[in-house]
Amino acid sequence: MDIAAGSIGLSLASVQMQVSLSMTKGAMDVAESQAAQLLEGMQAANPAPSSHRIDMLV
Repeated sequence: MDIAAGSIGLSLASVQMQVSLSMTKGAMDVAESQAAQLLEGMQAANPAPSSHRIDMLV
């Protein structure tokens, strides 16, 4: 393998790694945003009070 081919191969590997890291970071950002929205929705959900009682003793 000559020097030019080796350099091209290393450059391609570097670009592939950068793309992979960028895509992973994007996926993590989306997952974090969705998790935050889910938590906000769960905290905002306030069920109406009920007069029913459930005995949980076993």
